[in-house]
Amino acid sequence: MENLLYYSIQTNLLLIIVYVSYIGLLKNLTFYALNRVYFLTGIIFSFIYPFLDIKSWFSKPIIAIGEYLTILPQMTDPAVKELSLNDIIIAVLVAGASILLIRFLVQLASLLRIHMYSRPAQWRTFIFRNVWIPIVPFSFLNKIYVNKSLHEDLELADIFHHEEIHVKGKHSFDILLSELTLIFCWYNPFVWLMRKAIRQNLEFLTDQQVLNNGADRKTYQYSLLHVTKQGAAIGIGNQFNFKTLKRRIMMMNKKRSSKLQLSKYAFLLPVFIFTGAALTVNQAEARIEKIVSVTKATALDVSLPALKQDTVKVIKVVGEANVDKTVREKVIINKKDTTINKIIIRSASSGKQPMYMVNGKEITKEDVDNIRPDDITSINVLKDASATSLYGTKGENGVIMITLKNGNSGVVNTGDASTFKKDSVDKFVRGKVTGVTILKRGDNQAGGASQLHIRGLKEGKDPMVIIDNKIQEGSKSLKDLDPNSIESIEILKDAAATVLHGSKAENGVIKITTKKKQIEEETEKK
Repeated sequence: MENLLYYSIQTNLLLIIVYVSYIGLLKNLTFYALNRVYFLTGIIFSFIYPFLDIKSWFSKPIIAIGEYLTILPQMTDPAVKELSLNDIIIAVLVAGASILLIRFLVQLASLLRIHMYSRPAQWRTFIFRNVWIPIVPFSFLNKIYVNKSLHEDLELADIFHHEEIHVKGKHSFDILLSELTLIFCWYNPFVWLMRKAIRQNLEFLTDQQVLNNGADRKTYQYSLLHVTKQGAAIGIGNQFNFKTLKRRIMMMNKKRSSKLQLSKYAFLLPVFIFTGAALTVNQAEARIEKIVSVTKATALDVSLPALKQDTVKVIKVVGEANVDKTVREKVIINKKDTTINKIIIRSASSGKQPMYMVNGKEITKEDVDNIRPDDITSINVLKDASATSLYGTKGENGVIMITLKNGNSGVVNTGDASTFKKDSVDKFVRGKVTGVTILKRGDNQAGGASQLHIRGLKEGKDPMVIIDNKIQEGSKSLKDLDPNSIESIEILKDAAATVLHGSKAENGVIKITTKKKQIEEETEKK
């Protein structure tokens, strides 16, 4: 629901810019064909640009450098959703759109009724539908509707020349697009004004082409005046006597715009692109900041490095470790309200104890065992070069860095890895776990294989999985993936995922880069 509101805000902001730019720069120009292209392009771009990664058009992705292992599990019990302000706003928007949709369907029904009260006919070289009831001449799609008995031959000539241009120019597409835009954005007053401006521009364009084809200017204008009060009009048709008749006549008599004015169109193109990029990036970054702030509010948090991208680098795996049956493991279960957080810490390879640092001070493993989980703000695990570069030989077996805060909870020790069942923790949290966990499971042989467990970013739903920039079919593709071959894993959630990858990523995105792919990219840079 929240993503729908973000999309609506982004779309309507750009629609406002489209209309205001037309009024400020293009309204008084006689380049009606270009104005038509401007409106069509502006509306379509307004609806699709939230799905475009415009920022990537102008910059290359930056990969965070560093060797670290961070686990950020998130487990929540199902909660009853309460009615929010966002839900009320969306309900109002849907109700308004439904009313306008019904109005649009009624107009189509009226058009069908007129069609039923007409028969195919021909006047000179023009094929049309001769209507038996009084109507204002109009065209829709490839049909011209006229009550021939209400007009003299001189008027009919101007009417048919006018409506034939509407039909050949497929102007009904512009009308339908403006009506559909109004249905979805009815709450935006600028959309109502733009709908009127689109219709006006089509009539200006048609009048200009009629006069260019040799019609007498005064006779044509008199025909417009004579037909203004005849019969019913259809809102979705291209009418011969559009309501703003005075302005139409004024624009027909207006001097043609200089070609130097064409530079205004060239100026507007980059304005739309950069405005769209700014809106998309700002919304994505705002959403990511919200994700980070919510994460920090939980009982267990993980420090994340600052990045220049709009993605959060959650996990980076460096090196590999062999685990034997003597490895002991600790399961910290932290419960606060309805939130359960779990973290699994295993000792370094070959059963050797890592170095433990708490708030910058070295402590023993026995002291770590006495730490309450609620007192923990973050846990970072350093391995190999990243550990020895900071702590020398003391960090050769790895370093576990813990930052504390105040709180209370419990600690459960599970004993030797050889007696630890594979799914014991999984059963405890089944159906509640979201996120990514990388475990080094021990077995009866030294050098037990690593296992990669990835659960959906939304409960009960699989995320989109991308391995080396290729979308995989479901999370099952990860079963054959060796965790030791992984260079990095990125997790995208909510707006950060849908902005970059569209609606298919509504359940989140897990983006994996293998070491082979990383080596290829570094080779290309050299």
